[in-house]
Amino acid sequence: SPDGKEIVCSMTKIVDPGTRSVVPSQLWVINLQTGARRLISEGDAAQPQWSPNGHRIAYWGLHKGGQRDIWTISSDGGQSVLITDDGHFNWNPIWSPDGKYLYFVSDRSGSMNLWRVPIDERSGKVLGQPEPVTTPSPYSQHMSFSRDGRQIAYVQVATRLNIKRVSFDSESERLLGEVSWITQGDRHTGSPDISPDEIGRASC
Repeated sequence: SPDGKEIVCSMTKIVDPGTRSVVPSQLWVINLQTGARRLISEGDAAQPQWSPNGHRIAYWGLHKGGQRDIWTISSDGGQSVLITDDGHFNWNPIWSPDGKYLYFVSDRSGSMNLWRVPIDERSGKVLGQPEPVTTPSPYSQHMSFSRDGRQIAYVQVATRLNIKRVSFDSESERLLGEVSWITQGDRHTGSPDISPDEIGRASC
């Protein structure tokens, strides 16, 4: 909490948002002096972040059969306010130091990058549409603001998943010849399926 008297935590650890160890994950606030705990949210909640003036806590969670969206809730508990509600992968909410924006990570532009929405910190009311804060990274996550709000530190993830081909003898169960590339580049490609005439190849 901004006054340093309490800490908010969820019951799950987030490294890769595609994998979750605990679902649903409750949200708890712990008094650092007494150790007393109070339950904030019984719904699914991950990566909680306290707002700069202590009014609200932002988090993301799963709902609607796996949709990943962002909410805020009063630091005293109560009804959550939905910030995003769409089919995109929305997670990792962070308040701007002045409390006027809620930043988050989303794949709504095609790559996992930074976005923000203007927000009323006290009520949680969204005051506008999501705006891109695009980094040069193909996959951004785990951001943090400097205290003056002028700098953002973030993690850049750079991975490649491409498809190769090689001839195969099904009787001897051996590979034949040289391996060659089918796709190359920074986009993730997987689940290949060769057409019956071996001319076309589908992938995703």
